[in-house]
Amino acid sequence: MMPRSERLVAALLRWRWVWQQRMGWPGAAGVALLLAAVAAAAAGQALQAQRETLLRQHVARLDASVKLASTPPGPDARDAAWLAIPAEGQRGAQLSTLLSLLKRSRAEAHGAQYRLEDTEPGLRRLRVTLPVRGSYASVRSLVAELMNTLPNASLDGMDLEHEAEGGTLSGQLRLSLFFRRDPR
Repeated sequence: MMPRSERLVAALLRWRWVWQQRMGWPGAAGVALLLAAVAAAAAGQALQAQRETLLRQHVARLDASVKLASTPPGPDARDAAWLAIPAEGQRGAQLSTLLSLLKRSRAEAHGAQYRLEDTEPGLRRLRVTLPVRGSYASVRSLVAELMNTLPNASLDGMDLEHEAEGGTLSGQLRLSLFFRRDPR
């Protein structure tokens, strides 16, 4: 009896002979084309699966962008800046803050002049003229504290003179405090 490996070799050789006699090279080409078609079908299915995955991801991104676009935007920066200006009803509190800053400062400020003006677009401007006297450091710290504490204040001008005696300055600070007009 033949060993198993020899029987296998003999069967393959018989199959090859039968193939060459009945099919020939056109049969081999047909089998090759059949194998190529099976491989192409398998690759097509893999490509279709990948295409569906990419399509789902794209649809998810579009849905997310539609949700972002449909949510109402946050407050406009111009509205936030407008609302940061105190309303006209808060004028007394702002003046009280100004007076307490003047009392706490090392610079002397006696007798302020106030003038209220209407300005466009819906603002009221309170012009304040303050006579001041003190050292350079005390006047400078007063101005810095005013600007930092009152965000609706602007420094319109400063006229200072050096006095002959000592290192003191005397002069005027011109400020503007802005307020939103009450809608009527």
